[in-house]
Amino acid sequence: MPTITFLGTAGDARATLLRASGGCIIGTDKNQIHCDPGPGAIIKSDVGRHTAVLITNNDILSSGGVPGILYATSNDGEKKECVLIEPENAKVENMENYTKAIYPLSPGLKVTLKDVEIVGQKTSTNALGYLIYTPDCIIGYCPHTKLTKEIVMQYKSADIMILPLAGVLSEKKEHKITVKDITTMLESIKPQLLILSSFTEKVLENDPLQIARDIQLATGVNTVAAKDGMNITPSAKSIQKRLG
Repeated sequence: MPTITFLGTAGDARATLLRASGGCIIGTDKNQIHCDPGPGAIIKSDVGRHTAVLITNNDILSSGGVPGILYATSNDGEKKECVLIEPENAKVENMENYTKAIYPLSPGLKVTLKDVEIVGQKTSTNALGYLIYTPDCIIGYCPHTKLTKEIVMQYKSADIMILPLAGVLSEKKEHKITVKDITTMLESIKPQLLILSSFTEKVLENDPLQIARDIQLATGVNTVAAKDGMNITPSAKSIQKRLG
């Protein structure tokens, strides 16, 4: 089964005073994919094993750590072993000299990296979501977006969903995901595991662990609130393969 390691779980500028913004790493037998590395991500990551960097957006919390990571993985451009996967409409500039390849994706386009296939998914902004097909399960990695029915149903095959959380139950935020959005989403899709991350300061003040418990109670979906440094390795029993 893949491992998912959360280096940082901050989701806005104020939250970075409380938590790191390192993103997460998805590891399989043949890949180590660093997703949305924010500022300082290089300090906490074993970049020597990285095979790919994946970003959902080119804002600072999603991509601020990309230059440092690619600079290190390539030894200042001398040994390019890591690829960059990014939205076609939200690129990180001037990375060509530090990557083995750059894959600008749009919804429906895919890239295959050894034992992993990554497919771009639509959002309501310039950001891009992803379905990540591993040998053992499908991971849905969705950034902030308005969760329309069309966008939600893109992830119906996901065994594991990773979602950011910007607001508590009573809040409404345009193009941001709140507790109400998530509970509505889980009326239509039923992943085996939901992982919450990228918390705003307001969410952190309201206890992400309790929010996760409340979502699980309301929806029946196993829900985890990520913490900085948390390592999640789902068991084969908990994840029933839906790879066809």
